[in-house]
Order: sequence, then C-alpha cells, then structure tokens
Amino acid sequence: MARMVAVKHPDAVDGLILTGEGAPPNLTAFEEMFHLYMPAGQHPLLAWRRLDDGYLALRTGAKTDWFYDRRTTEPHVMLRDELTTEPSVYPTDPAYGDISLNGRIRDPVLVVVGQNDRLICGGQGADCSTPAALKAAAAPLYGPQARLETLLIPATGHSLNMHRTAPAWYAYAQDWTKRRVYGGR
Repeated sequence: MARMVAVKHPDAVDGLILTGEGAPPNLTAFEEMFHLYMPAGQHPLLAWRRLDDGYLALRTGAKTDWFYDRRTTEPHVMLRDELTTEPSVYPTDPAYGDISLNGRIRDPVLVVVGQNDRLICGGQGADCSTPAALKAAAAPLYGPQARLETLLIPATGHSLNMHRTAPAWYAYAQDWTKRRVYGGR
C-alpha cells in the first residue's frame, strides 16, 4: 500500500521503508505458499466468524514454517502468531504488489529483508547472501531518485518485527530516516 501511495501521491511521501519486499520476489516460493492458503471460513480458528470464501488464511503451522527463522524467534511468539491468525484481504487494485511501480518512486527508499526470508531470497528472487548482493538484486527496480539503500538482517525470516533481531533494523531505520528524510536533523 505504501508503494502505491508513493507512486500515486508523491507529494504525500518523504521516504519509504519497504520491509519483507521491495526486492525481486522468489516467485517459486510464493507459488508453493499459495497452496497453503485455505478459505478462512474453513480454518479451525476462524470458522466461527463465518467469513465468505473471498477471505483466505494460512493453514496452521504455515506461518512458523514460512515467516520465521527459529534460531532468532521465541517459540511462544510463533505459537501466539499461529493461534491469533487473521484472514488475508488483498486490495482489488491490479497494481497492488506490482514491483514495476518501484521505478516510479521519487523519494528515498530503504529496503529491509531478513536474510532467510523465503519469499524474497533464493530461487528466482533476490540474492541475499550479502548486503551488496541484495542491493544489486533490488537496484534495477528503482530509478536514481530513490537513492536506494538496502539492509539485510542475518538469521531473520519474513516477519522482521517478530524476531529478536528486530532492534537492529529499528536502529538502522531511525538513522536512515534522519539522514535521508530529515537531512541529518
């Protein structure tokens, strides 16, 4: 959503931090994960909500397998995430998720990816072996006005905020915001 705002309303944005996306996606992984979705009305934890079949939810256990690096995530955090599952809703705008929009962003961009993010790293996706490799993979998606910076968080999966490594990227994002958005103020 933030990418679409940055493209459609550039005067409303001063900088953009994209987490768990903004680099070439691993389309093979997305395809694999797609088969783990089910109608939310059939999910054991959501059936009571009587949602129509337009709502989807990941099968129990899928978040743990797909979104986390178990080495840096507390087991109770993954369990709570699984037990408080929410249905997925995607905007109807056909441009939602279209990474070709990145080339139209005219503000500074920081892309933050967990080194073990299965949806971004590996396969057809970004090379997440080093910070320089991630930047090289993401750079062709952006124009020069984006002044692209990338941050690769070691031992971290897709759900950046749920890992014990999160404070490292928070500190970097604050510094980046001061440098790129507020001009060092």
